[in-house]
Amino acid sequence: MTNPQALDAILQIQQGMETLRQSAPGLIHTFPPTTAPQEGSTTPNATSESTTAPTSTPNVPQDAFSEFMARMVSGMAANQDTSMPPEQRYQPQLEQLAAMGFLNREINLQALISTFGDINAAVEKLLAQGQLSMS
Repeated sequence: MTNPQALDAILQIQQGMETLRQSAPGLIHTFPPTTAPQEGSTTPNATSESTTAPTSTPNVPQDAFSEFMARMVSGMAANQDTSMPPEQRYQPQLEQLAAMGFLNREINLQALISTFGDINAAVEKLLAQGQLSMS
């Protein structure tokens, strides 16, 4: 995944979950499980107290989210060829930016690096910085 907006959203979710876990550790246990119950799972009977929280799977949502994030990050790392220098890796995007009038190659390269090569996000970043040459 190379979409910087999606990466930012995932990072915000992860930070929010960590903040929630630290500030209200018991709160995560009050939500229903995020997966469907497996066949043969037990349900509380009528004589059990209804005020007790289940203790058999206290970290299932946290662990599932952590596993999801770990897979996502490892997948992103596998898609990035870091053996090539950024100038070579982003050569087509650098040429596109130059053709659009963004002439400062170093700033263009920094914009591409910070946006993981997303040309649209790099253009937005460069425009916000006032880097378009009108001459």
